[in-house]
Amino acid sequence: MKRLLLVILMVLVTLVGVVGVSSAADTAIQTVITQLQTIQNEVQALQATSNAGVQVKPKEYYLTSGQFSGDQAIAACSTGFHMASIFEILDTSNLQYVKRSTTVCDSLVDDQGDGLPTKEFGWVRTGYDSTSYMDVVSPELSSVNCNSWTSQSSNAWGTVARLYDNDTAVQLNSEYTLVNSRQCNQSYPVWCVENSDLHRTDLSARR
Repeated sequence: MKRLLLVILMVLVTLVGVVGVSSAADTAIQTVITQLQTIQNEVQALQATSNAGVQVKPKEYYLTSGQFSGDQAIAACSTGFHMASIFEILDTSNLQYVKRSTTVCDSLVDDQGDGLPTKEFGWVRTGYDSTSYMDVVSPELSSVNCNSWTSQSSNAWGTVARLYDNDTAVQLNSEYTLVNSRQCNQSYPVWCVENSDLHRTDLSARR
């Protein structure tokens, strides 16, 4: 833009000189003005396109309304989404909960509103090696994952997570996610988060 203004200033200086030399400058002036207006319109159009750019939106996430066993969890999310790692959804201030317009995103609790349910556990990835052995003493500290979400055995365990409810969050002065372990043959919803690409999928295409 600064460069354009400089060009316009130089043109105006030139026009002043032309006016002092020739009475035919009127035609030249009008031609230059028209050209400047064309340039200005083109610059404004480019700026509008540049400003529009790629809309920066937070990633969307949701908890499935359907329930799945441990070996089904990895493929439970809709097109454009994947089973979430707990570290992808730990800070929900950077995310946006999916607007519920299909059964996949239906409300699971009465007072859910446009946010996520606080009482519902869902399968979640742990970022850990393939394992299904649960720490019986401290199941909430386990990083089990149904052997990388391939097992439906009652002897294998996977990790589920939910947000603390309001009372628990106040008591602990925390908004951290509560995690626990469940047998892989049990059925739970699955936490899903949007893929990192820039392509958004219509909700109607989500199952």
